[in-house]
Amino acid sequence: VLELKNKEIINTNLALEKAVMLIKTNPKGNIIYANQKYCELTKYKANSLMGRPLFYNTKGLSESVIYDHIKSDTNKRKVWQGEVFDTSSDGTEFCLDVTLFPIIDKDDTLYEYLVICSNITKRKLAEKELAKITEQRFINQDLEQKIRSKSIIEGQEVERKRMAIEVHDGLGQMLTALKFTCEAMEPENKQSIKLVNNMKHLLQDVIVETRRISSDLLPTVLN
Repeated sequence: VLELKNKEIINTNLALEKAVMLIKTNPKGNIIYANQKYCELTKYKANSLMGRPLFYNTKGLSESVIYDHIKSDTNKRKVWQGEVFDTSSDGTEFCLDVTLFPIIDKDDTLYEYLVICSNITKRKLAEKELAKITEQRFINQDLEQKIRSKSIIEGQEVERKRMAIEVHDGLGQMLTALKFTCEAMEPENKQSIKLVNNMKHLLQDVIVETRRISSDLLPTVLN
């Protein structure tokens, strides 16, 4: 039975080795083991990774966010899961989905961490590209809306200008001509004189109002 269980453990370890990136660290987070998949991704040889801080080879040589967990007295004995951005030895960027398991011995002592990683670089790049496409789509939609609004306003201005010209050149000139006609009239009695004068004043008021409407239809700012 013991031999069978040992064989199952060995098979499970082999499956893990092939399926995921596997790292072990001491309680301080320094690497004590890294499998082949992790070495291939980071382009480091296994022996050159020994003793190095976990995910330390990032641009700027700063500690990984995972150390906020490892150095916390409150959290260091808990499982941590998150995304880590890192770079390989040649500067190639990659992103890992990381789960860190604290290993506790029978004396309740934390003696190492088991770190399981999966490469999510392609997914993150796809998400970034999708975000760019979505942003560009919103920009295009906003631009199209502005163009439509501008076209509507320009159409309204053209129509206002046309109406203003028709009112000024059409109705306005006809009223002016009618006023001149009234001024040329020679009434024969006082009653007719009064009627013609009233008509002149009324026509003058109508002409002023027509000019005002024409001006309002085509304000100076449009000109």
